[in-house]
Amino acid sequence: MHTRSPASVVFAYFGALTAAFAVIGFGLTAVVKASARLSGASPREKTVLELQVESAREIRRALAIPVSIPPLPPITARPARDSREIAAMQRGHAPRPVLLPEARDAMAMGQNEASLPAQASSQPYTVRDRHSATW
Repeated sequence: MHTRSPASVVFAYFGALTAAFAVIGFGLTAVVKASARLSGASPREKTVLELQVESAREIRRALAIPVSIPPLPPITARPARDSREIAAMQRGHAPRPVLLPEARDAMAMGQNEASLPAQASSQPYTVRDRHSATW
């Protein structure tokens, strides 16, 4: 078999070691950069309690500011009609429609529609049973 010279074996050995250290070094720097990017830059999301506290503080600040409303001017307008004129117009109208004596008697005696004579013949209203399949 063919043997190699000792210089080439040493050169191959140190070349392999250099390549291994280079791969390990690049890998470690990539891991360190990735962990630094994940740990520091992103702010965490606010919880529901923090959002409610922030909203309550904004409301409290808004309520602490005094509101100045200028006073209203005096009322100078007059009504379109005089109140005596309106009262005279209301007295001139009929107070209420007059009920027929039969209607007053039916209301006084507490009769319902079933006991009163029918005005017109009508078909009885049928109610459908919701729990049965047919009418």
